[in-house]
Amino acid sequence: MTFSKNSQFILLGFLGLLMFLTRGQHFAVLNTLPSASLAIFFILGFYIPRIIWFSVFVVIAFAIDFYSVTWGNISNFCVSPAYPFLIPSYLSLWLAGRIYKKFYRFSFQTLPILLASTVSGVVISQFFSSGSFYFLSGRFQETSWSTFLERLSIYTPTSLNNTLFYLSIAAVTQCGFILIAKYHADKLGNI
Repeated sequence: MTFSKNSQFILLGFLGLLMFLTRGQHFAVLNTLPSASLAIFFILGFYIPRIIWFSVFVVIAFAIDFYSVTWGNISNFCVSPAYPFLIPSYLSLWLAGRIYKKFYRFSFQTLPILLASTVSGVVISQFFSSGSFYFLSGRFQETSWSTFLERLSIYTPTSLNNTLFYLSIAAVTQCGFILIAKYHADKLGNI
């Protein structure tokens, strides 16, 4: 799968807008939408796997957080010494997208690989983000691995559901584009 430069910029613009709209709860109307950040990094790894775009989206995520905490009346509870660990957290999803791209075919047979790469990416992401927050943030008096694993079992399903929600929309959208392109190619072939 190769995108033209224009298609890549359209996708990048859409993903940037999606991150802006769903991250940080700075829009009262959109508070019910789950954050698309993890799915966005997976999608970047799959469609546009250049490290520069990964870096740009990390900066976008951090800028949105900075704005939300500084001027958006959002609590700074999550901003701690653990905050830089969001970089490897997002990197795990980006790499999961890159890995899935190697196995991708327009076939239902690759759906288990999509699910496996998504689940592993989210679980690794949670180890970095939740683990670093739990052990390094200073927000918890006493820490233990057993308590961390219990907390991980509570928060990981929500992150996985949110990521799968957005990736499902992306997969259906991609299928639609592919089917439309095939239809038009078949129609042109019959002329």
